[in-house]
Amino acid sequence: MSAHFRRLLSTAALAALPLAGIAVAGPATASATSLNPCAHPGWREDQPTYGHLTGDPTNIRSGPYLDCAINKVGARGAAATYMCWVDGGDVQGTPTWTFVYSSGSRGWVNDSLLEHRGSPYHC
Repeated sequence: MSAHFRRLLSTAALAALPLAGIAVAGPATASATSLNPCAHPGWREDQPTYGHLTGDPTNIRSGPYLDCAINKVGARGAAATYMCWVDGGDVQGTPTWTFVYSSGSRGWVNDSLLEHRGSPYHC
């Protein structure tokens, strides 16, 4: 499933909640994530998938945005374990990022730099 399609499904599901009688409320106060977008609250590890880094090089970041610190620089073709994806900063027209284990590190990689466009599972 493409990253764009996954994003559309997530957006459609959220839009349908009020129609089903489920209230969708915004946060009452600022969260740590809104104050620091690189402090992502977490990821799933229950359905790993596998692929390779395709960027030359590929930056593995502390959060799903270009402003987040680089934890490690991975080489093109390095094996990667994909955990799950989130929406983040847009890179080359791709706004989704996957949490990966690769090159002796872990962190977020934009789906445009991953084989199969990253994980099929949302965090």
